[in-house]
Amino acid sequence: MKSLMLCALAAGALCSPASAEFRKWTDAASKRSMEAEFVSQTDAKVTVRLKDGKAIALEKVRLSKDDQEYLKTAKTDPATAPAAPVSGAAARPIGFNEAKIDKRSWNRPAPPKDLKVTTVDFPVQVETPHFFLAGTPKVRAEVIDIYAESAERLWTQLALFVPALTEMFKDKRMALWLIEDRDANVKFGNWVGKNMGNGSTYTWDRSTICYVNFSEDYAAAQKFLPAARTFRMDMKGNMRNLKWPERIHFIAGDIFRIYLDPVKNNDDYSLNLIELGFAYYLELEVCGNITTEVTYGGGASVEGFRNGRAWPATIKNLLKNPVVKPGIGKILKAEVSKAEPMDIGAAFALMHWSFRDPARSKSFNDLLATAITDTEAPDPAAFAKAFGFETAEAFDAALVAYMKSDQFK
Repeated sequence: MKSLMLCALAAGALCSPASAEFRKWTDAASKRSMEAEFVSQTDAKVTVRLKDGKAIALEKVRLSKDDQEYLKTAKTDPATAPAAPVSGAAARPIGFNEAKIDKRSWNRPAPPKDLKVTTVDFPVQVETPHFFLAGTPKVRAEVIDIYAESAERLWTQLALFVPALTEMFKDKRMALWLIEDRDANVKFGNWVGKNMGNGSTYTWDRSTICYVNFSEDYAAAQKFLPAARTFRMDMKGNMRNLKWPERIHFIAGDIFRIYLDPVKNNDDYSLNLIELGFAYYLELEVCGNITTEVTYGGGASVEGFRNGRAWPATIKNLLKNPVVKPGIGKILKAEVSKAEPMDIGAAFALMHWSFRDPARSKSFNDLLATAITDTEAPDPAAFAKAFGFETAEAFDAALVAYMKSDQFK
């Protein structure tokens, strides 16, 4: 019933009232109908909830006469009504698979742009609206195009959730480096270490992908974001699925990390694990499940996380153990390098909980904006207040209840 929908809101709004009435809603022009329950209305729109929990905003003027009559007496239950759908980029139902990518707008520098990388040659280059991709001599141009399209599609999904990111890309692009083999990767890593002072943190002869920080001068000269990502093309993982190159979703985490760079640790609290949870949530949204193999700093192995099966089901199983008590304090305190499965699972669940409801999505984005302004990571109390809870304990209880519910799937 696409013609009837103004915008589709992700599943997981709020629990339905006990008196929920599922009825038929009909588009007067197309005669298409769907079964849904009334949630709330404004002068121009009515919000209904489908049986799978998804909330949808409909334009009243498009509804049938029967629907118009029903709405004259329909009343909103204030305890269960979600906020009005968010406006702007976050309201547009355009994500990874729906995005229209116009390759005709891409720029292919000839001769290639001078990247000032003297030890590695990057003869094949592509500039898209948000990315700059460069490949070493043996990387095929069509492979670079596949990565470029995947990255741009990922950008559309990313901007749906965090609209403020668009400002970061006004005059800059994120650089993605496609490197053909071990030797070229080591040369590039040595150059990064010598010129940017941060190459020693990676084992470049074995790395499949690497997160690269640029100096401020280099980033400004090239009009790049201050961080980039490399992909080594002789590693099977990076070429396993040409529609969705392995681990390319981490670009979303990188962009999110750059956006939150002004936010410094607040005592023991940081947003590091939330950045990781966000990357995995983007993969779920795009792929329908999480296909990337997950490793943990704690060395634990949990069936369901590592093999790409559905994370929500695995998290629900972990929660059956009474000892497991996730919460926002644990998410903010966990170190990524030492994080255990439930730590990452809870951060992922927080993203699921936040972005599948327009009111919570706005609360989360407002919280991030405040953290950037304050240059300090929010503590558990700040999280609770931003989401409308009096205490961190109440916030934790609501998050765990959501993780156990049918909406978390």
